[in-house]
Amino acid sequence: MKKTHCRKGHEFTEENTYVYPDGRRKCLICARSNNQKWYIENIEYERARSKEYGKNNRDKLNKYMREWSKNNPDKVRDVSLQSRYGIGLEDYEAMYTSQEGRCAICGNSFPQLHVDHDHDTQEVRGLLCRVCNIGLGHFKDSPSLLARAVRYLEKQLITPGD
Repeated sequence: MKKTHCRKGHEFTEENTYVYPDGRRKCLICARSNNQKWYIENIEYERARSKEYGKNNRDKLNKYMREWSKNNPDKVRDVSLQSRYGIGLEDYEAMYTSQEGRCAICGNSFPQLHVDHDHDTQEVRGLLCRVCNIGLGHFKDSPSLLARAVRYLEKQLITPGD
């Protein structure tokens, strides 16, 4: 008579059971748990093994990553936004929609906008076009420097004799 559960009490189901060609069964829940435990106990060995594999298979891994990135542009964009700004692709798309695809400074429409963030606090402020984003960067995100630039431009617009 076949057992219905593994030694640790997990029921043998089609989803969590591997059946060997000779008919023996293995509980995949226990196998995953044992693999995770072994990995944690041997983390330094695994890191060294992974590093060695990467060194010996650089071209193969680069080719794989280029192909994967090409086939998963949304995931690549999501990871990039998460790591750089702490927002996901859904957050970006919600901001883009709320700004109606327009730069928060100049108001022009663009198919893609750049995430503007405070370099000190890392807080995301909004979405800008490339030119406005670079402009803020050149002014070091300084309101007083920008105010001086505005005063300068306004002074230049006043014609003598007005």
